[in-house]
Amino acid sequence: MKKVLFALFCLAMASIGFVGGLWFSGYKMTPMVLSNSIKSVRHLPETADLGAYLAGILARNNQDVEEAANYYEQAYLGDPKNPELIRETYLLSGLAGHFDVFMQTAEQLAEYKNSYYAPLFLASAAIKQEKYEQALKLSPVFNSPDYAQGVLYAVIRAWSHAALGHDIRAFQALIPLKTKEEMKGIYWYQRALIAIYLNQPQTAKEAFEQLIQLEMPTITSLMAARWFYTSLNEWTNDNAMKQKYETAVQKNNALGEILVTRADEFQGVSPTFGVADTFFLISTVWDGQGKSAETGLMFNQLALYLMPESNVYKIWGGEQFEAIEYYTEANKLYDSVNPTSDTILFKKALNFMMMNQMDEAEKILLWLSQRMPSHVMLMTMLGNLYRDTNRFQMAEQKYNWVLEHINGADKKEVARVYFMRAVVQDKMGHKENRDDSLLQALTITPNDSEILNYLGYVWLDEEKNISEAMQYIYRAHQLAPKKPHIWDSLAWGYYRQGEYQKALSFAERAADMIPYSALVQSHLGDIYLALGRKREAGYQYHKALNLKEDMTDNLKGQLLQKVSVQ
Repeated sequence: MKKVLFALFCLAMASIGFVGGLWFSGYKMTPMVLSNSIKSVRHLPETADLGAYLAGILARNNQDVEEAANYYEQAYLGDPKNPELIRETYLLSGLAGHFDVFMQTAEQLAEYKNSYYAPLFLASAAIKQEKYEQALKLSPVFNSPDYAQGVLYAVIRAWSHAALGHDIRAFQALIPLKTKEEMKGIYWYQRALIAIYLNQPQTAKEAFEQLIQLEMPTITSLMAARWFYTSLNEWTNDNAMKQKYETAVQKNNALGEILVTRADEFQGVSPTFGVADTFFLISTVWDGQGKSAETGLMFNQLALYLMPESNVYKIWGGEQFEAIEYYTEANKLYDSVNPTSDTILFKKALNFMMMNQMDEAEKILLWLSQRMPSHVMLMTMLGNLYRDTNRFQMAEQKYNWVLEHINGADKKEVARVYFMRAVVQDKMGHKENRDDSLLQALTITPNDSEILNYLGYVWLDEEKNISEAMQYIYRAHQLAPKKPHIWDSLAWGYYRQGEYQKALSFAERAADMIPYSALVQSHLGDIYLALGRKREAGYQYHKALNLKEDMTDNLKGQLLQKVSVQ
């Protein structure tokens, strides 16, 4: 549990949010999950590669997108008309970036009434192949309640007309976006891009001027505006778009890196770029609305299909993969970002830590520490890595350094570093130092349920300050009544006080909520034993021995001894 807790803290401190669609954070969309496209599913016949199919399921459960896609594609080749295989191969090949197979399955899905985005993706492929008449045929004019379809079909039609030299039709195709408040930002941005493409600079300027009246423009629209105005020698301090650009750079370091480091990515406008950037923006909207993460990823993968060298889309895709714990896929995208940056390397290191590949993470963090020896967040991450690899003294040294140099940081972050230092001091048996660190953390954040629970529990476990320990745990429970480890602490407190029946109700609830915790299952066994329920106690001890989540040598030894006397 502690390892998971601090891994999450690493993410909270270290992950850098990539803001793609700042216009759209409050807008609603109709949810649609790609895997619901076909509802009739039949059993796999003998012609399919059943082994590959089962291996694909396993790979997907293990969150290995590339391997899952490979296996599903192998099974699909054996039975290319199987609806289940079409649907799943479509999704996985798209997420893995296997677009030959993806487009093949999209063509099959397009035949179904509720295929949703398959025709849309085929239309985008026609744009990439410069088959603009075909793109128009695949882009119907209809008032779709689905946000993504409503936006993307209009944009694809507009760019198809622009590429065919139909200037008026191109702008007319965008008009449905102008009539809806949540789509106005896309309307003015796409109008500006099409005007640039058609060599109508005055129309582009007018569109950018309208765009700037809205909230903060998106990253990619700021980058496009910079390229456009620079080409006209009008990227000056009195340019309102430049003022927005500078505000974005100063407001957020991550945005600054994208806007400055990746600025040369926007050196021209084309139909492929216009459609790709719309897929990207829809992806950011979808993500912000909390809809299907895989669908949001698919939109961004289509943006990369259209513009495979876009570092902006790669970075966003990496963060999307991270959000659903596909860390290998995230790092693959980060590896392809050129040029790389300290931020990208830092994120890779964090992903390696989440995958428990500590050697790879350490290599990156040590290299970065040579370049940035005074970087507080970096030193905190090294402390976390040393803690998770049982190098507690080295971890304590890093945390001590951080606490000396963390001036101006958020109070919660300071308290968390004290908390983490307390954990490694506890591991080293430095109990007085541990208590001092925990009490300092509570002085800064007196209502942190995790710190309250930790201090209360270690005191209970050492059978000291029992009354005060229970007060801390009561407070923790009031602040976070649904956290299962606090239920376990309450159970253990009542057990220490000899109130076994009261302890039992909390312990059974905790054991149900955290069935993977050896310590929690062991506690329930001790309480059963105290109540004379020896058979149930024995069952809990055996169950705990088979769990690895928070097993220690000391706990294992205790459990083996308890089992031997049952």
